Amino acid sequence: MKNAALLLSVFLLLLSLSCSKEDKDDDELTQDVLFQIAVAGTWKITLFAEGDQIETSNFQGFSFRFMSPSGVSAMNGTTVHSGAWGISKSSGDDNPTGLKFNLTFTEPETFEALTEDWDVISATTAKIELRHISGGDGSLDILTFEPV
Repeated sequence: MKNAALLLSVFLLLLSLSCSKEDKDDDELTQDVLFQIAVAGTWKITLFAEGDQIETSNFQGFSFRFMSPSGVSAMNGTTVHSGAWGISKSSGDDNPTGLKFNLTFTEPETFEALTEDWDVISATTAKIELRHISGGDGSLDILTFEPV
């Protein structure tokens, strides 16, 4: 009986050592999963901070739709601002998910502030959390979307 328990312990130890960090985790956020989350709903900005400045009110009342393959629209009544979006892999080591959420708006000026290659912090059907670290002064910008 002791031999069987010892063999089982050794087997479990070897099994755990053979699993690498490269193995896919079922909860891992991939480009495809993030894409499906984004296009599945209508979103609102619940936080937009540029460094120390909270700018969320600039987007109050706007609903965002991320469309396939790459269009995004922000709607507030009859006002519509169109842009582009996409997801790419990040080459930076400091990005927690290894994904970038790329947004581009060319007008109006308040929406141009959203134009960035955002690091994806996390994404679920309840919240998409993004950040950008400025290359100029190192300030941290935060952008959070939640369902309408």
